[in-house]
Amino acid sequence: LAVVAGFLGLFLWTTSGHFVAQVSDLYVVAQYAKAMAEGHPFRYNAGEAPTTGATSLLHTAILALAHAAGARGEGLVAFAVLLGACLYLASIPLAARVARRLAGAREGLLAGGLVALSGPVVWGYLYGSDIALFLFLALFLLGRWLAFWDGAPATGLAAAGTLVALARPEGLP
Repeated sequence: LAVVAGFLGLFLWTTSGHFVAQVSDLYVVAQYAKAMAEGHPFRYNAGEAPTTGATSLLHTAILALAHAAGARGEGLVAFAVLLGACLYLASIPLAARVARRLAGAREGLLAGGLVALSGPVVWGYLYGSDIALFLFLALFLLGRWLAFWDGAPATGLAAAGTLVALARPEGLP
């Protein structure tokens, strides 16, 4: 929570209290999400030919739902950043649990700590892109894989794998 609060505090301080995309890709994805919410999926603008410009189908669809619920412009950027913050916070105990299952309690604490305090990892979660969703779902998939290995039904593994593939194309393999 301190990392998220520090990041958001500094972020809003440097932007005079505005949620602005830290990389231009977020504006592109937000435009695809807007078009999807307005009934024009896979189009940058209504009336244009479909394109593959939005890398993550799942992330774009989530942002489209936020747009349909009223998050527009800066509000949609805020939603994307805060979604990343929530996924970051959920990934810390998930990484700890996966590592604990693989190697032990001490390694679980180390894995959780590395997710929580690694600058590049934190940036990946908090800049509003689909990477946050992919990172979380990749950890979730690993957790479901380990559960399957221990005898849990394959449905959890299949669902997690499907979500990872929908989150990023490279998640399919």
